[in-house]
Amino acid sequence: MRQHRTGPNALAVAFIFAAASATVAAEAAPAPGSDDAEALGLGLRGGARFLTRGEAAPPTPHDFFFAHIPKTGGTTIEILFNRIGIKVGIYKSRDERGNYRPVEMPASFAANYTEDAHSEWCSPWHIPPSHAGVSFENKVSFTIVRFEWSIRKPELGSTSYIFNEMYETDPTAAFECWVESLVDVGVYSTVDDCHLLPQHMYLTDVNGSAIENVIRFEHLAEDMAAFARKYSLPEGAFLLSQAPRTQEHEKRIDPADIGPATVALVRFLYRADYDAFDY
Repeated sequence: MRQHRTGPNALAVAFIFAAASATVAAEAAPAPGSDDAEALGLGLRGGARFLTRGEAAPPTPHDFFFAHIPKTGGTTIEILFNRIGIKVGIYKSRDERGNYRPVEMPASFAANYTEDAHSEWCSPWHIPPSHAGVSFENKVSFTIVRFEWSIRKPELGSTSYIFNEMYETDPTAAFECWVESLVDVGVYSTVDDCHLLPQHMYLTDVNGSAIENVIRFEHLAEDMAAFARKYSLPEGAFLLSQAPRTQEHEKRIDPADIGPATVALVRFLYRADYDAFDY
C-alpha cells in the first residue's frame, strides 16, 4: 500500500505557513445556484471560459472530450454520458470487453517518482490532457472545477492512509496533518492516482490550446443542463441534484474548526488554481 512521506521539514512548513498566512486570507466558496456572471468566473485565464446560460446550440453530433479532475463529480458525468451512448473519461479508456487500454505514464511525470512517494500508474482519465498527448482540435472539450478548499477535504479519505488512526479520534487534526504532509509530497506529484494535481493542469491540451467549457461543481445541476442544451443532448440526460454529495468523512470535519494556518497553506500550495478560477 502506498503511503505519503511523514514528518515534513518543520522549518520549511513554518516558512510556508508564515508566507501564506501573511499574503492570503481565507475566502468562502461562491453560493451554489448563483446566476451572477462574476460569481461564475467568466474572466478565466488562458482563453477557457465558464459556461453561460442560454448559449445557442450548434449542430450535432460532436466528439466530446471530458478532462476528469478527481473529486469533482466526474464519474457521475461519465456514467450519464455513457447512458446516452457517448463514451468519455473512464468509458473511453476501456475496450469493448471492459479492459483498460494500455497507457504509459507520460515521461513528463517521471521526475515526480521518488522512493517514498510515487505512483507507477495513474488512471488514464486522470492524466491531464497536455501530459497525455490529447489535442482539443475538432472536439467539444469540457471539465468540471471545484472550490479548492472543498476539493481537498474528500482527498483525506482517499489518500491519507497513514492518518486513519488519528482520524478516528480527531478528524480535523488528521486533515491538518495531511495538508501539512503535502509540503513534503508535492502537489505536482503523481502520487495517489494523480489526485493531488492542481486543477489548472487540466485546462490546456498538448498544443497549449484552452479547454472550451469549464463547469463549476457548485453549479453542477444547472450548468450541466445548460451544457446539454448547448450541444443538443437529450433533454433530461443530466438530471442532477443541485446540492453536491457530501462524503461521510467530510461530515465529521467542521470547516470552522480548521486552523487558519491550514487554510492558508492550502491556498499557498494551490495558489495557481485560486488565481485561475477567481475563487
